[in-house]
Amino acid sequence: MEFSKHSFLAIATSEESQKVSQTAGIIMLTCSALLIVLGVVTILLFRKYLKNKKWKQEQNFKIVSGKYKIMDFWSNYAFIFIIVACFVGSIILFALGIAGTVS
Repeated sequence: MEFSKHSFLAIATSEESQKVSQTAGIIMLTCSALLIVLGVVTILLFRKYLKNKKWKQEQNFKIVSGKYKIMDFWSNYAFIFIIVACFVGSIILFALGIAGTVS
């Protein structure tokens, strides 16, 4: 079997790309773990936000005025969206990270 300069470069390039893929896999696994932590922290903040909101309503006996009601409505969905996005992103990055580190 005869080796030429081009076949040697192809072998070296494929080995180097494997290292980059493994490094990218480790980075993706790390980002996946960070997204899980961010999702859990967001859940804790959301629970605290709801608790404070309920406490303020009990203390003031006021209903949120119509002008701010839409902001109050969407703030709940913003928390839920961030939580879902963190967990879905962590699942996707975990799958990609495992594929990068195993192969």
